[in-house]
Amino acid sequence: MTKSTSRYLVLIALGAISCVVVAIVMMSRGCAVFSPSEEAKTEQRRVEFKEAMEKRRAVRMSLAEERRKINERMKEMVEKVRSSLPKGATDAEIKAKLEKDVEWISLYKRAEDLGRALADARGKTMEVMREYKDVASPRPPEQKALK
Repeated sequence: MTKSTSRYLVLIALGAISCVVVAIVMMSRGCAVFSPSEEAKTEQRRVEFKEAMEKRRAVRMSLAEERRKINERMKEMVEKVRSSLPKGATDAEIKAKLEKDVEWISLYKRAEDLGRALADARGKTMEVMREYKDVASPRPPEQKALK
């Protein structure tokens, strides 16, 4: 009986030791820190990312502001045409009259161009985010070292 008890104790001791070793290894992986040079590189990339995003945002905001102004002018033109037509005028009649106006055609084309430019600007912003994906979204400290 002593032999079988000692075998179980040895197996239990080996199992406990292996659990402790595995726990230590897992904890050491999560707690690793960057060296000062790696931290400086990461901080530099974070600054570059922030600057690139600010530039992209400025471009998008200027396009959006221009589009807003065009939309306001187009709304004014629609209201003007609506008031000039009889009270029961349909949207199709308003559209037909507007499509004869050279300024409306120009504004409409410009609005379409700005819509495409805004879509392109969003795409370029996503490219910047993909380029700087390592610093684009903050990660918990224990995951930074697991690259």
